[in-house]
Amino acid sequence: MNNKIIIAALVLAFAPLTLAEFVTVSRAYELEPELVHIPLSPASSMLFRNCEECAPTSGQLTANTRFSVDGNAVDFEEFCDAMRLAKQSELAGIFLLHHLESNEIESVSVAL
Repeated sequence: MNNKIIIAALVLAFAPLTLAEFVTVSRAYELEPELVHIPLSPASSMLFRNCEECAPTSGQLTANTRFSVDGNAVDFEEFCDAMRLAKQSELAGIFLLHHLESNEIESVSVAL
């Protein structure tokens, strides 16, 4: 009986912690290649739209931005080459991770 009372008291004591508010820090996008503009440099902005009717969104590329093609890490030039190929393919996709507070692009991946 005493154990049940102790457990109930602990559950009630920690209940406010379970009601904590969640904050979205980063947003992931799965984009069609034609909705993503190829960036000019590894330190430029990257412009993309989530849908054809959606307003453009931009995020800043930084030295910490990770680029990959088909799951393999690549440098910026290889990434841009893959983006050009993706724009010619109906099956390609772009996966982008955008940090909302800093407006930085954390990673961009091309699936050919």
